[in-house]
Amino acid sequence: MADKKTASLDDICESMKQQLLILVEWAKYIPSFSELPLDDQARTADAPVRYLERVFCELRERTVM
Repeated sequence: MADKKTASLDDICESMKQQLLILVEWAKYIPSFSELPLDDQARTADAPVRYLERVFCELRERTVM
């Protein structure tokens, strides 16, 4: 491994966005997910994003200090 690329903030945000889109598309194929009310579907799909945001904020705080 000669070259290491460090992810920028934009890279991380774009990756999170792509992962969310993949998650939503995947969830559409789960029969019980599609039977949930739309609000519940949105909250369920949003949960991993909220988790990643918390992790990202904690990492950012550590690197700033």
